[in-house]
Amino acid sequence: MPIATKSKRTVRQKAKGPIDPGVGLKIRELRSSRGMTQAELAGPDFTKGFISLLETGRTRASLRAANILAGRLGVDLTDLLSAPTAAEQDQEFMLLRAEQELRAGGHEVAAQIASQWTKRSRGVLRARFQRLHARALIESSRSPEAVQLLDQAVRSFRSLGAKDLLARTLFDLARAHARLDTPGEAVRYALEAEHALQAGDVIDRTLELDIHQVLAGLYVRLGDLSSADLRAERARVLAEDIADPNVLAKLYAALAMTRFEQGDKETALAYARKSL
Repeated sequence: MPIATKSKRTVRQKAKGPIDPGVGLKIRELRSSRGMTQAELAGPDFTKGFISLLETGRTRASLRAANILAGRLGVDLTDLLSAPTAAEQDQEFMLLRAEQELRAGGHEVAAQIASQWTKRSRGVLRARFQRLHARALIESSRSPEAVQLLDQAVRSFRSLGAKDLLARTLFDLARAHARLDTPGEAVRYALEAEHALQAGDVIDRTLELDIHQVLAGLYVRLGDLSSADLRAERARVLAEDIADPNVLAKLYAALAMTRFEQGDKETALAYARKSL
């Protein structure tokens, strides 16, 4: 006789009351600032899909689930479930506004906004304003001031466990030192940012491409042409995969220069033609 088997029961939790999207946004911000993936936050108790639905406000967490997530994120349950304050919403909005100004070339406006709102913020938001202020100063050729702000942001991100933001800020420090004509320090910070990428603290192929590009230029300045050529080649492969024609043009021009310096004029000409 066939052996009777019990069918598995799927436990479904019916959402009670309206879903508060603020809780999901807070979970996403806390997870990102700690450099955690959705799978890492889910752990053995939840699925990655559940975390995604939770962060985008399409489902709600039970009190038990929220307590587990709060423990993994290192915050109190009451802090996790509390909605963002009006002040926090204002700060997030101004961060986005300053970022838009920076991308549009309004470096001075971005720096002014970041400077004003740094004084009104604390914790990770304060460090994010400091980093944005520093990036605006770098574009305005005020790198000495930028380095001071970035050093403060690095200490804050490190103490808060914000691995993703820490890696990006280390790369900002590399750019600032490159502008200050201290290529040795710039290489050190760029390599630290690269190590964070390799460790999985941040997953961003554009950042990886930027690091290779910056290192290629720095190694040329240091006279290490073989390392410069290696970095430029790695950047070229990434750029071709990402398919950014402007980036590719700059990379081919950089490769042309390093090959010309090495005496390989035939290859230098070939790269120079490709850059056009």
